[in-house]
Amino acid sequence: MITTQNEFIPVKAFTHIAGSSLGTWSNRDTACQMVTILNQVSQYDCAKLWEDIATESDDGAYLIDVQDDVADLLNEYMPMVEFCTVCLEDGEWSVIPSIELADDECENFSDYQDDYKGDFILVTNDHGNVTCMQWNDIEREYITIWDMV
Repeated sequence: MITTQNEFIPVKAFTHIAGSSLGTWSNRDTACQMVTILNQVSQYDCAKLWEDIATESDDGAYLIDVQDDVADLLNEYMPMVEFCTVCLEDGEWSVIPSIELADDECENFSDYQDDYKGDFILVTNDHGNVTCMQWNDIEREYITIWDMV
């Protein structure tokens, strides 16, 4: 579920934004889904985007450019869990964890650390699986915000 302007719950990793799994098959449908979500999560004026979608042909490459532009706007405006980004993967626009973003700001460990108390950590196991964890002051432990195989 995508958040609205009145909710501040971040969109979780691996949430689908647009694409065939959500019933969209054309570039126009996908662009419409993405602009609708942008409208839900921000105060961005989407009028020009809607105009562009309405005037382009269904197979127009420009609609793919509109999707890329909206993805950039979603990355800027949509509340997401830490170190995630909206990107195209396997034909689906989704919120995907970014190990590169996390790696720049998190300590990286090979195992869970009891004595380290930074805000975020990355734990990379011996198989290469990466878990991003956030310190929870209430529970006094790290909780998983996303993991990737």
